[in-house]
Amino acid sequence: MIEAKRKGIRVFGVTIDSDARTYVPAIFGQRGFAVVPHIGRLPAALPAIYRSLVG
Repeated sequence: MIEAKRKGIRVFGVTIDSDARTYVPAIFGQRGFAVVPHIGRLPAALPAIYRSLVG
């Protein structure tokens, strides 16, 4: 993450771990990730996540 930031690369994490809110902000920042609570919802969630990133 540090190297990516240094190079100007924006990184966004997507996780299915429901406990991710306790540790993922330290990695990606408060707004740098999305939690999809069920793996079965991932295909539907990805387009919405993408739209929010490029919107």
